[in-house]
Amino acid sequence: MATNFLNPGDAFGDLGGFGPSGLLTNSNQYAGFFGPASSNVACPTFTLRQQVGHFLYVLDSANDRIVVVNSNRMNVLDSIPISEPYDLAIAPTLNTLAVSNKGTNTISFIDTDPNSVNFHTIIKTSALYDAVNNRTGLGPSEIVWQPDGEDILVVCENSNSLCILSNADLEVRKIIPGVAQPRFLAVSNRDLAHGFQTGLYYAYVVQENGQIQVFESGPDGNQGIGYDDFIGSVTQDGASGFPGASTIQPDPNSAVHAAYLGYSKNGVGTVAKIFLKSAPTGPRPITLSTFLPDPNFRAKEFTTQYEWSGVFSSASIVDLAVDDLSNSGGMADSTSLYAGAITINHSGKGMRRPVPGGTIPVSEPQFLFAANANGWVDVINLANGTPFVDPIPVPGSRVLCHYWRQ
Repeated sequence: MATNFLNPGDAFGDLGGFGPSGLLTNSNQYAGFFGPASSNVACPTFTLRQQVGHFLYVLDSANDRIVVVNSNRMNVLDSIPISEPYDLAIAPTLNTLAVSNKGTNTISFIDTDPNSVNFHTIIKTSALYDAVNNRTGLGPSEIVWQPDGEDILVVCENSNSLCILSNADLEVRKIIPGVAQPRFLAVSNRDLAHGFQTGLYYAYVVQENGQIQVFESGPDGNQGIGYDDFIGSVTQDGASGFPGASTIQPDPNSAVHAAYLGYSKNGVGTVAKIFLKSAPTGPRPITLSTFLPDPNFRAKEFTTQYEWSGVFSSASIVDLAVDDLSNSGGMADSTSLYAGAITINHSGKGMRRPVPGGTIPVSEPQFLFAANANGWVDVINLANGTPFVDPIPVPGSRVLCHYWRQ
């Protein structure tokens, strides 16, 4: 009698000669990925794409272009000229690719919808200029598309600022100064029906000195519930900042805006999980404290939930990723009232999925992967912070990827 091994079980087997008895994932549900195109009920696009290959976008800074590669055969399908590209971010709907152009202080937007007449062409290039406040973003580097599809956030290294472009028109809506030597960022969904339900999204901006500034979304103004500005920094008991901070990635399983941060603590490679520890529940009008004094009005604390040290292969962690073994990517994506974005019913890049009565996380990772400067990749069990397998030799490894990576 045949045995179905496509269920959770022992994926490695044992030394006694018995082979694997199941999958590494804790979930027996799988819905696949559609890829960047609308689905067809009779013949789902994702089924075809997994056979013939998805579109893989590669930034080629040496030759000023974005290279489009078939993800199965790795042959070049197209080449899109672009001036001094630095980083990429794709819309949650998968239909637009944003590229930060560091040397020209611009963001270019490429159409990635295969059904569009503008497929694989630059549909807009936006100068980083805030006309309202007369500010210019200089040296745009790391870029993230907010998971609800509401904003595109860009670190501007040479002007010590954060630039925010609106998804609605792909134009700059605000440039915020006052963040010294910004390097990395991670951005969350609005917590409309999960966590503290503040109705806001947050971004962590990591500075060169290891300080992490927290951006809080709006809307601001008389009817606002958020400041649309930096509101403080991530605190850590007994320390000022996170020295040698080198990478940050959001936790797709978190309801409280958590992210994993790689840094060096006392010369030892360390990963901390930072999060929103406390906040008043529900949206809070920012004008409320003017009329009704409330000592808890702004009692939001961003700090470390835990940290792991001494389990990594070097003092320098260059990148982080988690697994997507157990995910709900086959469900329709979520968005916010402020986004005005079109959602897709499969494989969206948002990190929450709507269900009756609230939302659920899009992914429930079991493992954290850490690339080290010495060429080893560590695999850490998220349940207890210990190595799951021996370090994997990957000489020259610099970037780790998973589907909901930013």
